[in-house]
Amino acid sequence: MINNFGGIIKLNRIQQGLTLDYISYKTGISKSQISRIERNKEQITFENVVKIFSVMNIEVSNENFETQFEKDFQTFYSDVVYVKDIENSYKVIRSYSDKIKSSLSYIKYLLCELIYMVMKGYSQKIETYLFIEKYFEYLESYQIQLFYDYLGVISYGNKLYKESYNYYNQAFSYRGNDYSNAMVYFHRSIPLTIFGELSDALECAIQARDIFTKTVNIKRLTSVNFQIAVIYSMNGHFKQSEKLNLACIEAFNNLGMVKEVEDTYNNLIWGYVRSREFDKIIDLENKALDIMHHDHCICFYLSYAYYKLQNKKKASEYIRKAKVQMNNPTEYMKAMINAFQVYLSKSSDERKEKQLLKVHQITKETRQYDLEVFTMELLREFYQSVHNTEKEYECMEKLIQYYKKRR
Repeated sequence: MINNFGGIIKLNRIQQGLTLDYISYKTGISKSQISRIERNKEQITFENVVKIFSVMNIEVSNENFETQFEKDFQTFYSDVVYVKDIENSYKVIRSYSDKIKSSLSYIKYLLCELIYMVMKGYSQKIETYLFIEKYFEYLESYQIQLFYDYLGVISYGNKLYKESYNYYNQAFSYRGNDYSNAMVYFHRSIPLTIFGELSDALECAIQARDIFTKTVNIKRLTSVNFQIAVIYSMNGHFKQSEKLNLACIEAFNNLGMVKEVEDTYNNLIWGYVRSREFDKIIDLENKALDIMHHDHCICFYLSYAYYKLQNKKKASEYIRKAKVQMNNPTEYMKAMINAFQVYLSKSSDERKEKQLLKVHQITKETRQYDLEVFTMELLREFYQSVHNTEKEYECMEKLIQYYKKRR
């Protein structure tokens, strides 16, 4: 007799859109008995397992492959933990696809699928995997924590920051291991940063850093240090942010993490924009353009730096490049580049104001705290240049509130 197998039977039946009546008709097992089996109220014989799954055209293997699957699951899990190439380990997991549906390990198999899809950047909908919540009895506590963590990552990727934060909080309601706890701390710090809750964000990131240090996980440790550098910059601790960014660039280079090097350069130079160290931006001009492949963001930063250094010709040149090179820009960056091009032009003051207000409204809608501050500073600067002291004062009042929140 087999215990606790009902959920797996029910899952496969629902996935195939089959009714209890149909399964009962095809197998000769009563509808009420199948219902009790699915609710784990009754044990099931191996003979009846074969009958039910044969109706679903699912192979039932007599081999005891679950022990081997568990080993392969742990290999995949380790590759995820240490940010290795997961193609091979997931390929092994996929090799179980023909027979895993008739196994108690099926839910772990689906968890691997979820993690793989997220790590490879494939667009996913939360609803595709929410049904796993009904089958938590087949998962260990740290695996449930991983499940909610990766749902949070999907939500964040879809810009659902509040939902993302809520999923991370759900993950914390389960007892994890060092890795799963560290990842939730790390991921949770990111929406907190967006919300401007910088003290809480930093606390979470430091918790993650301490665990990654203890487990000697260099890739994850460097990634969380990058997150801490972002928080330092938003908090106005630009020197600390610069030091950490430079260390991360060296580490990411040594680890061969090219995309992360680009992201860190972006954060480093954004920090120079925020700290008004425009000469440092110009010093990095050629290197940054080479590393970031003339990305529209770096072109905007260079345009702004040259503008602040009173080289309007170079500023106009780079803002034109930024507009031409926009490749899948965020809504904010697209609006900012368009607005700054108008700002540098001979357009009317009314048009310039309209463009800048549009950008600021976008930052408010997306809750990008640091961008809100930057655009408000740009608005204040604009009102100062046109001698509109009333609106300049309004901007100053808002900036004071921002700065208080940052501290």
